[in-house]
Amino acid sequence: SITITGSGGTTPYQYSINNGSSFQSSNSFTSLPAGTYQVVTKDSHNCTTSSTSVTVVGAGTPSATATPVSGTICQNASTNVNITFSGGTSPYHYNITPSTGIAPSSGVHVTNPNFSISANPTSTTTYTLTVYDTCNNFSTTNFTINVNALPTIVTNPSSITVCDNAITNITASGGN
Repeated sequence: SITITGSGGTTPYQYSINNGSSFQSSNSFTSLPAGTYQVVTKDSHNCTTSSTSVTVVGAGTPSATATPVSGTICQNASTNVNITFSGGTSPYHYNITPSTGIAPSSGVHVTNPNFSISANPTSTTTYTLTVYDTCNNFSTTNFTINVNALPTIVTNPSSITVCDNAITNITASGGN
């Protein structure tokens, strides 16, 4: 929104945000989309001020998407997460919670709205990504990285001697 304050000249004033193409008696202009406006004040004798440029920022609320390259990984592995910001007014800053297994888990003054981060959680984890724009508007989104346990090999007995040309069975378990 824009609020104009007139002074000098003779009251009552009228106000314009389109370089004097049209005027209104209220000095308040609300629900304006982002953009640049040419503000002019006119007094009761039709004397006008010079045009002043006013920029309204804040193209709504920012949004974010977070897409793991691989939504399921094995223990001790990592994956990238592609992050995209849109809407709002850049530059952005973000925070990811929990921060365990995420690098980087936060960023300030992010001007490229498309980037990747690295994730290597030790167990299945749902993360919350919060993005803020310059006007401190924010939104959140969640993403999950599933972690599969590594398989284990168990022999019974724990030590086996196998002779040449003999056959033995070994059973693997666990993992997915």
